[in-house]
Amino acid sequence: MRVLFIQPSEIASAALTAPYRKHGRFKVVEGSGGLSRVITLPPLGLLYVATPVAQAGHEVSVLDAYTLQLTVGETVQEAVDFQPDLIGISLYSPYIRVVNRLADRLKSALPNAPIVAGGGHPSVMPDQVLKELPAIDYVVSGWGEFVMPAILDFLQGQRTKESIPGFGYREGNLIVKNPRYQLPKNLDEIPSPNRDLLKEMYDHHSYFNILSNRKNMDVLMTSRCCPYACGYCFTGRGKYAEHSLDRVIEEMDGMVARGIDAIEIMDDTFTFNRRRADQILDRIIEKAWDLELRVHSRVDHIDMPLLRKLKRAGTRAISYGMESGSDPVLRLMRKKTTVAQNEEACRLTKKAGILCSTSWILGYPGETREMLEETFRFVARILPDTFTFNVLAPLPNTPVYQEAKERGALVGDWSVGCDKVYVKTEVVQDLEKFSELVTKAQRRILVSFHYLAQVFLHWIRHPNVRLLKLGFKVLNGRLRRIGGRSGDMRRIGNTGEMRREAD
Repeated sequence: MRVLFIQPSEIASAALTAPYRKHGRFKVVEGSGGLSRVITLPPLGLLYVATPVAQAGHEVSVLDAYTLQLTVGETVQEAVDFQPDLIGISLYSPYIRVVNRLADRLKSALPNAPIVAGGGHPSVMPDQVLKELPAIDYVVSGWGEFVMPAILDFLQGQRTKESIPGFGYREGNLIVKNPRYQLPKNLDEIPSPNRDLLKEMYDHHSYFNILSNRKNMDVLMTSRCCPYACGYCFTGRGKYAEHSLDRVIEEMDGMVARGIDAIEIMDDTFTFNRRRADQILDRIIEKAWDLELRVHSRVDHIDMPLLRKLKRAGTRAISYGMESGSDPVLRLMRKKTTVAQNEEACRLTKKAGILCSTSWILGYPGETREMLEETFRFVARILPDTFTFNVLAPLPNTPVYQEAKERGALVGDWSVGCDKVYVKTEVVQDLEKFSELVTKAQRRILVSFHYLAQVFLHWIRHPNVRLLKLGFKVLNGRLRRIGGRSGDMRRIGNTGEMRREAD
């Protein structure tokens, strides 16, 4: 069967995609996204799902409409050209409206091709997807790597739909959800993603991070899920699992052989298992690859010996979800970290010569105006190299979402007709006014003497023309026009850092 996987774009206007058009057809552009995005990463989740489907003998195509900035109409035309027997769409909560529109258009153009939605949103709200998106025929909850090949077997009459874990479908007026597939004890059972499915995109350097001068960027996952259970997140609700050391190095070896020179390790907390992190870094150092790394860590899983090793392995930046500069708010978030740990992680990371990239959640239930100002003052004092202020947009089925819903404080519900989701709190009564307050606070920090001096010194040591141009945009007050992948939070970030939903 012919199977098309789509990473949808949020672009609605064809005018925005003009730089990516040639004689009415699409082309991959060197460094797609220009300065309209500060980070564009490969759709790793789709590659993971598409790989076993291709291995089963099906003809597979992956369309990264997000990076190509295709409109709904242009995406549909690409699908019509491919003539798939099955279409898989990645669906994350902020994109439900555009995916609904895309699915409707696909169903009209290709009525005989069933449409399957997978990703973070169907994993937690499968009923809602099947109720509100009539063009979606099936949903996948959880790990699509195991479910999609089984769905194809079902469509070919080789398997019953009742036997497929994580499969959701309509049965007359009823919605049926089969029990989810659990991660295997041996994560290496999941095949390495076949990056040749996006070969043209890689060949044209379509993926990049503005903080890096490297042209050939890729992403890697060495583990799944998160062992913690913060109140705003659901990636910690699954079973944490790790790939073997040999599997990780083998996959990195293949990436280097393809010419990749920058890798972002997408694990929620790469440093959670200290012994394993040390082993991976030791092997990377032994290989002597010319790689630039970016990793994610909690502030309570970092120290100077580990930072020195990360630096030797080529780590350019570490992303920390610091979330707040107020201890009471961190407790409300169930973060299990402290402001002192945030400060120490920033200090040590910068001392080690690694960029300290941070993200913060503002407008959390229980946060007072003084606590909010405390966070602003804290960021201005510790001066992380990058910081992203996220106004809380609670994800479905997370504790903060459920608690706000029970209190009647939740505005919006991630339905198709909903254009914004937030929690009414003491400091968030009007979302737009609160967003303006946050934007002003961010600008004060960005144009402060100490922050500008830090940026200037960094640029002198590591010249980066794209970053310099971005700086001019920030100083011109055009923050709202800059953004990376929408992620799960309403972002007002200076680097477009993104909040990721569960894969």
